[in-house]
Amino acid sequence: MKKNRLNKDKAVRIFQFEHWLRFYFIEEDGKLLTFNFDEEFLNELRINYSPLNEIAEDLNGKYLSPEVSQKAIVEFLQKHFEQEGRDVVTPILDSQPFLRELQLFNVWVSLFEDTLEKEILPFEKWVQIFEKWKSSEQAQKILYSLKMDKIEKPTSNEIN
Repeated sequence: MKKNRLNKDKAVRIFQFEHWLRFYFIEEDGKLLTFNFDEEFLNELRINYSPLNEIAEDLNGKYLSPEVSQKAIVEFLQKHFEQEGRDVVTPILDSQPFLRELQLFNVWVSLFEDTLEKEILPFEKWVQIFEKWKSSEQAQKILYSLKMDKIEKPTSNEIN
């Protein structure tokens, strides 16, 4: 099976998709949060977001933690993008452009959290709104600031 080529934009979309799932679709289970997707929702994801739906299927029924989310994302990346004998995932995840884009996305979610919570938006709408905001003066200032701050690079062990 031929693997797809991974680039920064694809990697960012994968992380955004997991964040979208976390933002809208976790449930409280006592004091813990859990991913609990019904079959109808998973079928919608299969139709509309294949192969990203595999992340939701992997997370389904699991308690939310950074480790669980990271593991699901990394396993997805490895399954779809690793090439035999070549680690193509780690260099992208460790790259400054990827880290800045992901940090900018997290800032966007924080800034517009109240608006995003008003209704469940489809993932493609999230991406569309974020992409439009990225070209705004506010986003460009934040991006410039991120470039100047030189984000501390996590090691691949922190991502795995």
